Amino acid sequence: MPWHQRPWDGTVLEISLQDDSEVVRLVSAALDEDQSGEQLYRCIRERAATISYATFREIMEAIREQAAKSEALKAAAIRALTLLLDRRYDPGDKKRSNLLHLIMETLTKIFQNTPAMGENQASRYRRIDWDSRNELAAPHQADAILVIDAAGFPRKVTTATPD
Repeated sequence: MPWHQRPWDGTVLEISLQDDSEVVRLVSAALDEDQSGEQLYRCIRERAATISYATFREIMEAIREQAAKSEALKAAAIRALTLLLDRRYDPGDKKRSNLLHLIMETLTKIFQNTPAMGENQASRYRRIDWDSRNELAAPHQADAILVIDAAGFPRKVTTATPD
């Protein structure tokens, strides 16, 4: 770890964001301005070096809350978070691996908030896991997106058979 970086101590304080907080306004404006997620990604990338872990967590929570508001915001949030995972940027005095952990945690929460397969909700997203695997069906609309929670699926162990 570079000498100037400090690890996140894992402290998870309860976050209660106000609708008019600077973080919520920042995330909302970036998502409203550009629903591709690119603007939100750039906005966070530009601030990552100077903000604290606590502020980064607040941003992640604001993104999760915005993603729950609509399908378009959910898609933009997923795209922005994916860009933050995939691309390099200056984390400042924070460890990149700790930021990636917080980003993955946010994506997990967004995906867990997706309606399960078989639920009757107006959403193009559906989530399937081991328990709901028998509910798998054809897509309910042309642009449907399947979210797979593979955590509960058993590993398939294959053994080589001699010829």
